[in-house]
Amino acid sequence: MVKHYLNYKKFEQRAHTILERVLLDDKADYVAANLAHGEKRKLEIAMLLALETEILLLDEPTAGMSLEEVPAIIEVIKQIKKKKTEPLY
Repeated sequence: MVKHYLNYKKFEQRAHTILERVLLDDKADYVAANLAHGEKRKLEIAMLLALETEILLLDEPTAGMSLEEVPAIIEVIKQIKKKKTEPLY
């Protein structure tokens, strides 16, 4: 159990890196329920990235989003695609 707490800072840094990748680093201290719909979609992508899967399947990633929110999520997806070979930590 002690080893887990010794690595806490490493986990926190990795989480922040993932939040930066999905353009949510400025919302790191927000409660998920208080995020806008588009921000929640970004958070969902961040959680998938944290799993370090080889394939990321997104079914209608912009569903239910306003026209203002769509470009941001598209940019996140483009950045993930561009940086797919970069490690997250």
